[in-house]
Amino acid sequence: MPTHITDATLRKKLAQMGYKVINKPKVIRGFSPQVCLESVEEAQKLIEKRSIKIDGSRVDVRVYDEFAKGVLDETRPDEIKKHSVFLGGLSRGTTSQMIKDELKKLDVKVVNHPVVKIGFSPKVTFGTMKETTMLIKLKKVKINDTLVDVRPYVSWFKKQTKA
Repeated sequence: MPTHITDATLRKKLAQMGYKVINKPKVIRGFSPQVCLESVEEAQKLIEKRSIKIDGSRVDVRVYDEFAKGVLDETRPDEIKKHSVFLGGLSRGTTSQMIKDELKKLDVKVVNHPVVKIGFSPKVTFGTMKETTMLIKLKKVKINDTLVDVRPYVSWFKKQTKA
């Protein structure tokens, strides 16, 4: 989402598209992790679109998933860490869906919704250690017509607490 979007403007923009937001969605640096709509049918209709335009920007729309909130990180931190990688050198305009689609071509299933920051995705998680190991050994993969670095995921929080 455009960085100027607030919870109020997001609700207003969705209302203009015919959707009724029933919560006050948290908007964090260009994304909103959970927007609740008035009905399941309304939500499904929006999810089926996969993306919408807000103020000229393409906004990905997907199902809210507890995994994206980090719930599994708290319950299985070692397993998630072992099954995750860091992707660096992503080109401008790369989306979470592009990462999933490109890695799927390598027979690798992404099981989270990777957050894409400017030039990198800090944590992309896979279903098996075999998939993770294979990607780390490759060192580089092509995503959005750019070769990107693949490195083991290391929790930034853990690095800070060890220092």
